[in-house]
Amino acid sequence: MTEKPINTYGPGTVVDSSYLPVPEECRRLLRIFAARTPGFTTNEDLLNGVTFEGHALPCIPGPIKSQAVTAVLHAMVGIVGLEILHLRGHTESTASYVNTNHAGLYPATPALVTIDGQTGPAIIKLPTVPQWDPDRQSGSPLVYRATAIYETADKGTWFQLHGSLDPWKTLGLIGITKAAEAEVSSTDEAYALIQERVRTYGSREIEQLMFENGLPGSMVHSPESWRQTEMGKSLARHPLVNYAQQTQCPVTPAIPLPTLNDKRPLAGVKVVELARIIAGTAAGAVLSSMGAEVIRVNSSKLKDYTPAQPSSLMAGKTTVDLDLDDPADHDRLTQLFEQADVILQGYRLGSLDRRGFGLKAALQIANKRGKGIIYVDENCYGPDGFYAERPGWQQVADAAAGSSYIMGQAFGCPAGQGILPSLPLSDMSTGLLAALTIMCAVRDRTAKGGSYHGHSALTAYDMATLDPEVRLYQQEVVEKIQEKYKFAPWSSDAHVAPLYYEILRAWALEDDDRPRYSATQLQDYFARIRLPQKYLESPLLSDKSQAATKEHGLPFLEALTRFHTCEVPFENLELHYSAHKTITLNADDLYTKIVTRRRGGRCMENNTFFATVLRSLGFEVRNCGGRVSRAMSPYPDVRRNQAATYDGWNHMLNLVRFDGEWFVVDVGMGAMGPNMPYPLQDGFETISIAPRRIRIQRRAIAESYGDHSNKLWCYDACYNPLENGESVWTPIYCFTETEFLPQDYEIMSWMIMDDAQEKIIGNLTLFESIIRETIGSDKKVVKECATEEERLEALKEFYGIEITDEEKEGLPADLRLS
Repeated sequence: MTEKPINTYGPGTVVDSSYLPVPEECRRLLRIFAARTPGFTTNEDLLNGVTFEGHALPCIPGPIKSQAVTAVLHAMVGIVGLEILHLRGHTESTASYVNTNHAGLYPATPALVTIDGQTGPAIIKLPTVPQWDPDRQSGSPLVYRATAIYETADKGTWFQLHGSLDPWKTLGLIGITKAAEAEVSSTDEAYALIQERVRTYGSREIEQLMFENGLPGSMVHSPESWRQTEMGKSLARHPLVNYAQQTQCPVTPAIPLPTLNDKRPLAGVKVVELARIIAGTAAGAVLSSMGAEVIRVNSSKLKDYTPAQPSSLMAGKTTVDLDLDDPADHDRLTQLFEQADVILQGYRLGSLDRRGFGLKAALQIANKRGKGIIYVDENCYGPDGFYAERPGWQQVADAAAGSSYIMGQAFGCPAGQGILPSLPLSDMSTGLLAALTIMCAVRDRTAKGGSYHGHSALTAYDMATLDPEVRLYQQEVVEKIQEKYKFAPWSSDAHVAPLYYEILRAWALEDDDRPRYSATQLQDYFARIRLPQKYLESPLLSDKSQAATKEHGLPFLEALTRFHTCEVPFENLELHYSAHKTITLNADDLYTKIVTRRRGGRCMENNTFFATVLRSLGFEVRNCGGRVSRAMSPYPDVRRNQAATYDGWNHMLNLVRFDGEWFVVDVGMGAMGPNMPYPLQDGFETISIAPRRIRIQRRAIAESYGDHSNKLWCYDACYNPLENGESVWTPIYCFTETEFLPQDYEIMSWMIMDDAQEKIIGNLTLFESIIRETIGSDKKVVKECATEEERLEALKEFYGIEITDEEKEGLPADLRLS
């Protein structure tokens, strides 16, 4: 028997003696969890029918096997789904499939949503999204830091403070009022102030303070110290998948599931979901994906995060807004209970019971109608024990069960210090666990009849992942995960929301196999565009995670855009001074052309090169396509007669994301381009090259058919605002947020270049034989070339471009200046 290292990550931890790739580890864990789940199948065909497939190395940081356990829960959902399909006569198959890579991404799905072009934190600012939490939306650093891990007066003991749904109540209990906002100007200062106050309390003292006032929070326990608590012992008495037939009421008959065209396992099953935040609503989303009709009941008078996370938590549901203080709404919920097969509730234990919608009321309804019902509670601490009715959150469960303790040890912190695990791991996986519990009960009700009560708890899930038989990854495996994904470090002050986006950023960069430039190549590029020294000292260059922030990433991008546009020509000489007359988007070729030879390029060359630079620096970049307005045509007849229309897809630009908000970046349009990154925000308007103004609007273009509902982003410029303040806008191009690949771009040729000053004030344009200078509304001819030799000399003098003898020979005779 192989010896397993004990206590590597603190008391009560057991570590693998050897490493198994994730798919193999999932097969091992499936057997463990299946054997521990009452009523779970022992059918070898079903157990062996699961195929786990994915990368060998986990994608989630730290030693906890969150990815593998989540994949196993997905497999168990699949197995029970097959059993239900067998009962329905839809299939005899015993095969199921789990992509372990996707299972690793599953806990991050609440952050993977776009609404009206916005993602991440920017979503909550949208007028189309309910204002779900005025306190958090206030931007208060103290509110932000009300949820974090702090050291207490007891040496080596830390406490997970949680602002919950009333952060000012939590802060007030430790002596911090709103007046303290005048003392802090940053989240770091807020953390320091709260830390000062928490350190005046012993760990048990502050735990008792929060408990007595009905607030969440927990000491940071090691796995062993939690197992020794009364609550730890209480939870350990229950299986992870915890449900049972209710024998205190008459047994209702078995009810066959309805025959429908929808062949999913839960088709025809009606679920009433009463839950907020994440775990309970995640369970409802899983049930919906399995075919259930999920009716989500909540009150718009209550704070709720769910509407900002529709892709993972709201998909496929019908939402009903009820106020139980209103007798009519109370009756409406009673009617929904009478129609329901399943009640899924995620409020504190006892709260719905006091409103008349607890388990007892549900069983009475089932008895009256002669059809069993399934009632599942989801909470933090489980079905019994003195904390059972206490409010709790994922962070609190992580601190209580030992997950935060283990992360602290893995990150090299002193014993006792907690570090929040990345992502809402226990939230999303407990939601999956609740869905599995419900599906087991649906299977049993279909086969045997009766009513069922189940329970899923955040802390129970955490305890399962830390079980000695499940084990933890070795430190060298943790280091390999970090080496591969290069996650930015975080500490006890971390908030779960920024962690979302950091993990997503690291995944996106690692999974992106597009080319990158080396540090030396980037330094040569910075020299090429004459980037000032102050930008070369940016923390972004030593910590790529800073590229995702507005604090450091956005100013650096603004500088790169400005100096690139000034120094790198927008030109199409390749189509004239060359024998091959072709454009390449190869990253090495572009580097040689733009940096080594100090040339420029057309829109897709400049923007492809620039996107490669940005990805090399750690920016999240999306290449997009656009249509250039015919108002930009070099031909007067086209400008005169077709100015209101656009060409086909013939332009390339980039989108870059900061703190969840997308910005438009275009260095491929010369002086007609924006010369600056700007937010992807309908109606945004600013000064670009004074006095020129630019704007972006989301609107239909003239050529669109039907009701013009298909809108595009339209970039316009006002070159000379009128003295009366009015603006005459010229369309430049329109574009879509859809990602474009290099082969999607058609080529368009312009010849524009900007001068190289800190502030862009104008541009130099070479068209055919004439060089014009434009500053503001003033234009003048700088040079007119009479011969080909004069034009070549002008390219060198004004643009720093030297054409080789071979390239000169490639210019067709009819294009040469005589």
